[in-house]
Amino acid sequence: MKNDFHHYDDMLYLPHHEPDTRPRMPLLKRAAQFAPFAALSGYEEAIAEAARLTAKKPELSEDARSILDYRLLEITEQFPAAPAVKITYYVPDKKKEGGTLSTLFGKIKQLDKVHRKIRMENQIEIPIDDILEISPDKTDTDGE
Repeated sequence: MKNDFHHYDDMLYLPHHEPDTRPRMPLLKRAAQFAPFAALSGYEEAIAEAARLTAKKPELSEDARSILDYRLLEITEQFPAAPAVKITYYVPDKKKEGGTLSTLFGKIKQLDKVHRKIRMENQIEIPIDDILEISPDKTDTDGE
């Protein structure tokens, strides 16, 4: 019986059993049972994170730093009125080396010289050392 390959030949040609109590599963659902699965959870996210680009923080020249200091002095003189400005600043990335540049339009609520931060009316805090450019927001017309 060990080498008897024809031992189950009687079962080969039996009709396929169809249950009477349930309808047959659609082919799409049957195929989903054999779909690939994520063997490495988090792998796709790790690849996307590694591919995400960041930039080094730009270094300002002495002239650009002087202009920035002068504009901050002008803003300080305008308080307590909240001046509307356009600020371009560097945002360090929290997950990897580098960061991105961001531009914000809004009104300054507070200029903290001790902690060297600017707080905007929408509560966003920007470190003064990360500011690359600051200029009056010409689109703001409610104060003029």
